Amino acid sequence: MIKNKSVQLAIFIVLGVLLLDQATKIWSYFVLREETEILVLGHWFRLHYVENPGMAFGITLGGESGKLFLTVFRVILSGALAWYFLKQIRLGATKGAVWCYALIFAGAIGNIFDSFFYGFWFDNAVGDGGILFPFGYGKVIDMLYFPIYQGILPDWVPFKGGEYFEFFEPVFNIADSAISVGIGLMFLYQKRFFPENQPSVPAQNSEKESN
Repeated sequence: MIKNKSVQLAIFIVLGVLLLDQATKIWSYFVLREETEILVLGHWFRLHYVENPGMAFGITLGGESGKLFLTVFRVILSGALAWYFLKQIRLGATKGAVWCYALIFAGAIGNIFDSFFYGFWFDNAVGDGGILFPFGYGKVIDMLYFPIYQGILPDWVPFKGGEYFEFFEPVFNIADSAISVGIGLMFLYQKRFFPENQPSVPAQNSEKESN
């Protein structure tokens, strides 16, 4: 029963993240694309429309071949993640671990969906080859932009003093956020979410201590 509940929880999280991710991307394509940018919290948080042919946070590989490689790589990686996460859930993973697994998997699937379908659903395929063979060439839509600091750094700052600097520069989406949050929670709550990784006290020693 516990394992079934864990699987149900994972499915609920994956579907929730996917729905939110795709809803924000479709809205961005039809609405934000025309505006280009909308200020949410002043200049610190903006909705900024970007079509990203590469990986998370704007990291790219050049050309159509690079895009196709990323799509295939995402599919293989997501399949491996699904197999591993389901195996861990069946072995009795904690609820916190299930949250992390589901967030990471949902984020991976969200960006794969863009690569598969956006090339012919929307006009954002990569290159001429993307137009002829759109399946797998769609660009991922990003819109979350947090340029917390923009300006010229003081001269005393090592290496970058006197130069323009922006933090945080990458534009990302809900799927990227889910992956980052899932990985971050794994590191922050490793002992709580993955207790089996901690050294256990031998049964004989525990009995002696209890006596």
